[in-house]
Amino acid sequence: MFITTIENLSNELFYEIFDYLDGCNIYRTFLNLNYRFQQLLHGSALHFKITIPSLNKTDEEDYEQLLLINKQQILSLTVTLYSSEDNLFSLYPINLFTCLESLSLSSIQSEILISILTDLTYSTHLRSLTIDIDTQSPSSNLNEIYRLIFTLPQLKYVSCSSDSTIRSKLLSVATKKQLTTIEHLVIDHNCTFSQLSIIISYTPKLRYLHISSLDENNYSSETILPINLFNLTHLSIKSCEITFHDLKFFITETKCNLKVLHIDYIQFYDPHYVDDNRWESLISECLPELKKIYLNCYQEIDTEPDSLACCEPRHSFTSLFWIERQWALDVEMNSFDIVYSIGLYKDRWYDKKSSNELSKFTRFIITDVLDDVLDFIFLGILMVTQIFHLEIRKHTMCSNTLIQILDYLSELDSLRISSFILSESKLLSFTSTKSIITKVYLENMNSIEEIDFIMQICPRLTYLKIDLTNKIDYESFFKYILQNSHQCLQLICLHLPTTINNELVNKLHNHKKLIQHYTIELEDDNIYLHRK
Repeated sequence: MFITTIENLSNELFYEIFDYLDGCNIYRTFLNLNYRFQQLLHGSALHFKITIPSLNKTDEEDYEQLLLINKQQILSLTVTLYSSEDNLFSLYPINLFTCLESLSLSSIQSEILISILTDLTYSTHLRSLTIDIDTQSPSSNLNEIYRLIFTLPQLKYVSCSSDSTIRSKLLSVATKKQLTTIEHLVIDHNCTFSQLSIIISYTPKLRYLHISSLDENNYSSETILPINLFNLTHLSIKSCEITFHDLKFFITETKCNLKVLHIDYIQFYDPHYVDDNRWESLISECLPELKKIYLNCYQEIDTEPDSLACCEPRHSFTSLFWIERQWALDVEMNSFDIVYSIGLYKDRWYDKKSSNELSKFTRFIITDVLDDVLDFIFLGILMVTQIFHLEIRKHTMCSNTLIQILDYLSELDSLRISSFILSESKLLSFTSTKSIITKVYLENMNSIEEIDFIMQICPRLTYLKIDLTNKIDYESFFKYILQNSHQCLQLICLHLPTTINNELVNKLHNHKKLIQHYTIELEDDNIYLHRK
């Protein structure tokens, strides 16, 4: 910025500035200025991080001067090569950068990459290598690329991205002389379990492992030798298609000490992934230091009712083991899948204002409802776990459908619903006395009749939260709900714009008889009415 400013000064302005300065100082300073800048630029203490988005004719001159004069001061180099014609390293061989510590290559063809890695074999400074192989590359020889990566003597970080798949025969299992210093490995391409086992045989110091896609592909545990990864604390898999048994085998055989286990997508053909007893046993025996777990298990919605049989609902993920770690199970249903998610419990809408049993974390989130298969879906979910909290994010649900859902969830404690439409036969065969729901959050209320409906289906309600729309006469609503709420209801929260809140609180204080049994609390955009 400073240099650019000096270069852009006009001669007239330059001279005007100098009129105010001492002539001797001007001469002494600027006589040596160019020399001092040259010394600074070429001094061994100054290091460069260079990014070259693409090589073109207009930039070649600048890059040539920079790369040739300062090649020993370049510590980090990031280059994108869109074609073999843009091969920067044909002009400036990689071995010229003798102090290079970090190299990132994007859109590079495998043939060029292999040549570069070959020249880097004896690099003693390179610590970080990131490669993204060109999708249009005629052949991505990942076998040879990995072989060369494992010859680099001081690597700590490696990331390899490609749309290609490793050929069935990768490498042989590493010998003691072939072990590397790699601590952080990102495998961003398809990889079978057997191939992964061979790769990590070269990385005994591994701390962090990320795999984009891991599949079984005729995996046989007999072909995999035990590999010790005592330092491995973070395991992240984007798409996992191996069985729970195989994942357990990997964890036990590597003797890893995971603190974080993160799997974004598990193809839910193996129900053992949502078996809390199996997880509890695995973690207690093999992963005592595990602090964070995040799993998403996907099950396609199957409309064949004969594939499940009736059984008693399970109370999974409710033991002291899960409570102490604050790990919870969430179940989400959309149009295509049921997703079982295990992870750290996050605060919910009722936590600050209402009590909650620690053993009842499990929540069910509905983003879409398939009415014709509700029976089958809930039967399947209850075979896995009991549900204690329900959130319905689908807009304009029919009240009959809501009642049908509540009929299945007999142990439900809280209900959060976006909005619903009252049907003519409101209660159907629903027996409200069996409902133990204590907390309800209605995000969009359009009529007072909806509150009547909520009161009827939730006779044990203690906490009611409502987001009021502009269609409601706020003052009339307040009067109605205070006059008609049953004795169990201890706390009412009404969410409105702040300006309306202040006005309403003042009006409510004028109705002393109406609020004599309540205290009023104003917090942000919420009015809280506590029963005395």
